[in-house]
Amino acid sequence: MQDETFYKVATINGRQFTLSKKAAELSTTLVNVIQAYDLLTDEAIARMEPIQLAVESEHFHFVQKWLETHRDAPPFKDETEVWEDLTEPDLLKWEAGFFADLLDEQLFHIFKASNYLDIKSLQTKCAKAIAAMITGKSETQIYEIWGLSRNVFSAQEQANYRLGNPWEAILQNMATQK
Repeated sequence: MQDETFYKVATINGRQFTLSKKAAELSTTLVNVIQAYDLLTDEAIARMEPIQLAVESEHFHFVQKWLETHRDAPPFKDETEVWEDLTEPDLLKWEAGFFADLLDEQLFHIFKASNYLDIKSLQTKCAKAIAAMITGKSETQIYEIWGLSRNVFSAQEQANYRLGNPWEAILQNMATQK
């Protein structure tokens, strides 16, 4: 049996993690870095410096758990229901527990990390969890859930927000406040 290959990554605050090759391949961003730096052989991987990530370690820890747990899952399909039909029930149960244990702020940061690392399955599941969290909530309740200031938008921006896409405005507001 051959030893498994692990990539080294370092978070923005300097903590180092390892990711199995199969887990790293679930991130389009990591795949692009691996290819760009020719980290394709065991020898190159053994000599590599950690891949620097713009993610805090406290949030990458959850991303690492997700990637390692999903490394043998079927390839993610954009049609979530189809993918869930192909996924083992134990993995779906693990996912439910994963999201149930997250605080709102952790969910937001994991969502941002999944976007940065381009992990489609995690992005989609985070978006569904966020949508479920705010479904049926008023604008005021959403601001309270995410701890957002209501004084960030000018009167014109507030008018545009009400006419346009409220998600876009809320997510932009969250990104600037966190």
